[in-house]
Amino acid sequence: MNLGFLDVLSNGLSVGDYRVKVLRFSRGRFREELNVTIGLVLGNDVSELLYMKVFTGRPPFYRPWIEVFGIRSIIRISGIELRYFDSRVEDKFLELISSAIEPGDRLFIEYYNDYETLKALELGVPPVATRLGFKLFMNGFTWFKDWYYPEGFMEGNPKLQAEKPLTPRDKLRHLDGIRRELNGFIKSYSSLAKIEVIAKSISRAKRILDEVNYMVRKHSSNP
Repeated sequence: MNLGFLDVLSNGLSVGDYRVKVLRFSRGRFREELNVTIGLVLGNDVSELLYMKVFTGRPPFYRPWIEVFGIRSIIRISGIELRYFDSRVEDKFLELISSAIEPGDRLFIEYYNDYETLKALELGVPPVATRLGFKLFMNGFTWFKDWYYPEGFMEGNPKLQAEKPLTPRDKLRHLDGIRRELNGFIKSYSSLAKIEVIAKSISRAKRILDEVNYMVRKHSSNP
């Protein structure tokens, strides 16, 4: 994991008039774990935005991971209401933390307050074709898992896990799995396209398939 992203957040990640900035650090359950409170800054006003746990790894037993949770869907600051999901703030933040994740490391993002992602997963949409999964795919992730715990959420709220491939061979294997899963999804769910969440997911799935086919062709021409 490239921990330089914490330096960027400590100084403040600029997104237009906003800054996404670390408000507090504290030690976690293990010596390698760090708790981070992230805020949104506008002028002299500050509002909490989300929380992170950063595990720096314990070689050779445990690889690093980042967990993002407690995301506020609506932030009111300086008389302005910002809707986080699908905002430039979300896109820039995801881009930053995605760049910190190295092949084989893990990223977990809670989607409990992300209605579109939550609803899509409830309807059986493949994680990669959800609103959040699509953004992560475009940031280089090729393997996804939905962590949903119906038995009282003993492991925390639902979250999406994403990983980058360790090797080019792993990437091709992941892309092949995505292609098969999305082709099956489009075929099975096309009759449900009147449902807005499904229609959006099918549209994303088609865009992902175009990107997957391009990446496979590129790899074949440059073995």
